[in-house]
Amino acid sequence: MKVSVIVTSYATGESRLKRLVQSLDAQTLPPEDFEVILVDDGSPDNNVELLNRAASTRKNYRVETMSNSGWPSRPRNVGMDLACGEYLAFVDHDDELGPDALRAAYEFGVANHADAVAGKEAHTTQPAWGLTTF
Repeated sequence: MKVSVIVTSYATGESRLKRLVQSLDAQTLPPEDFEVILVDDGSPDNNVELLNRAASTRKNYRVETMSNSGWPSRPRNVGMDLACGEYLAFVDHDDELGPDALRAAYEFGVANHADAVAGKEAHTTQPAWGLTTF
C-alpha cells in the first residue's frame, strides 16, 4: 500500500462528501495503491450512513466511528492507527484533490527519500483566500 488517505468527518453533508469522493475516484494512482480511511467524529446526523454508502462500492475504503472529540487531531490519530500506507495523506471532509495529487506526491516522496511531502493548497471558491492566508 503506497498511500493511506485519512479523512476526518463530522456532519459533512452529502454534497461535500460527493465532491471529495469524486476527486478520490479521479486519482491517477490506482485504487489498489491507496486506501481511504473515513473517520466519523461522532456526528449527530446521518454522516455515518453517507460514509458507509461511499465505502460500500469501493474496495479501498473503510469507515471507522468514534465518540465526538470536537476537533480533527483525535480522528486523525485513529486513522493513523489503522493506516497501512507508506505515506499518510490527511484530507478534510470538504477538501478535493487534483487528479494527480496522490501519485505525484508519492513519487516525489520516494524519489527524494522524504519523510513528508506537502502539496499546494488552494481554496478554489474564494480566489483571494490564499492572499490573506499566505
